[in-house]
Amino acid sequence: MLWFSVYLFLCVEIVIVALLVLPLPKKVRRLVLRALATAAHFTNLKKFIHYISLSLFFALVESLTDAYRVQLKLTDQTGALGGVLPNTVSFELHSLKQRQFRSQRNFYLAGFSLTLLFVIGKLFELTSRVAVLESQLEPKSTGSSIGEDDVAASGSNHDKYAKKAVDKTTNRSESKKVV
Repeated sequence: MLWFSVYLFLCVEIVIVALLVLPLPKKVRRLVLRALATAAHFTNLKKFIHYISLSLFFALVESLTDAYRVQLKLTDQTGALGGVLPNTVSFELHSLKQRQFRSQRNFYLAGFSLTLLFVIGKLFELTSRVAVLESQLEPKSTGSSIGEDDVAASGSNHDKYAKKAVDKTTNRSESKKVV
């Protein structure tokens, strides 16, 4: 049941990565980002993600140690037989190979899930930064300035960096106009 839940979590992660990577229209992307980053949900989600990542790390270690134990048993049994395989030993060898396959599969499932969890965090951070920069560029291009309330409402913790980047780009474009 544990590994089935890890598999389902991996499938959910793939869907989230697809939502963050697909070229969606700006309005739809903003809706997705706001749905994921609302203040009340984001703090609870962040705690949940920390627990999930810790669980995935322990599952990764457990599957790695299980694979190592099975590999040692398999090596001992095949080395002791010397090529002669009676039916009972052949059945035990077959069951050990099944356990080896399962433990390796579980290792890969936990590893990919943990990796995708980190990828989702970085993708979410980057797409929210892009959304903040786009929302700041739209008022600047129409001639109005953005207020601090608009920046705070965007839901990103990188707003000061995004605002500095927008200010730098507008200062460069204004200096080109002067020349």
